[in-house]
Amino acid sequence: MKWLWQWSKRNFSNIFSVIGILITIYLGVYYVPGYLQDMRDERVNTINESLIENIQELLYYGQNVSIEEIDSLIKAKEIEYNISYPFTKDQLLIQVSGRFMDNKFIPLKQRTELVGKVQVLRKNIKEPPVKPKEKSVKNFIISLFTAIASIGFALVGGYSTIQKAKREREVQVNEDIEKREKEIQNNIMSSFSYEMIVKEALEGKNYVHHSLASDNGYDFKVQENNKEYALVCKYYYRPITVAEIRDLVNLSNNNKIDLIVVTNTKLTQSAKHFIEEYNNKNSNSIFVVQGDTKETIKSKLNEFFRDNI
Repeated sequence: MKWLWQWSKRNFSNIFSVIGILITIYLGVYYVPGYLQDMRDERVNTINESLIENIQELLYYGQNVSIEEIDSLIKAKEIEYNISYPFTKDQLLIQVSGRFMDNKFIPLKQRTELVGKVQVLRKNIKEPPVKPKEKSVKNFIISLFTAIASIGFALVGGYSTIQKAKREREVQVNEDIEKREKEIQNNIMSSFSYEMIVKEALEGKNYVHHSLASDNGYDFKVQENNKEYALVCKYYYRPITVAEIRDLVNLSNNNKIDLIVVTNTKLTQSAKHFIEEYNNKNSNSIFVVQGDTKETIKSKLNEFFRDNI
């Protein structure tokens, strides 16, 4: 056993070099292809959700939508994400119909009308019902190259590759989770419904409702006590973060107007602290009104305007 120990000490670096090569080959053959496929699937899902929301938004607000416009939306997303959209336009519109029917915020009659509009669009589609599946030749080539190149790596190369892949995977997963959460929080139909509740709560006030067709950054402009306010609706399933409040700062500054954020949720502590500092340092101010029903929002808005005469 002594000779084995001596031999191991003399070849310590070589042993770990071989281990590093084997680990790197394993990553190149098994881990990287799966990671690439996951990345592609996530990008496809992001494109698909964005297209569904865009089409829902246009139809919900009574805009005229043609198959050519839908095709342009798909091509724009393919260019943005550098990937081929795997669904046909017919499959996309079927998903849009399903989303409309699943959304209980919209009255059944209106949902039926919206689905009818989708069916008309589907009848105008002139394309094969099934789109050929995208071949993953690029992923295969990258995987093969990674496997071959990994043979020349030693311990440092193998170890650094594992750590780098792990860090990049963690960063990508965190970014995708945050992005997915934001998409969920800003679910287009829930936001529409909440905006309509706020509109009802403003009945009796001197206000202007800004639709998406003339979007200038805020949802309503309210005049009360000889003063104008910009009002923004935020419907989230989690607390509003300081990053999202910072996004509203330019809106207040550019329009030189006080801003009222009407939301169904609360703010994080850092977001509250940021608003306090901003209001102390600037002539324009940001205020937050929290409520999830027409009555609550109306009551709190009336209270706010009484306190800010």
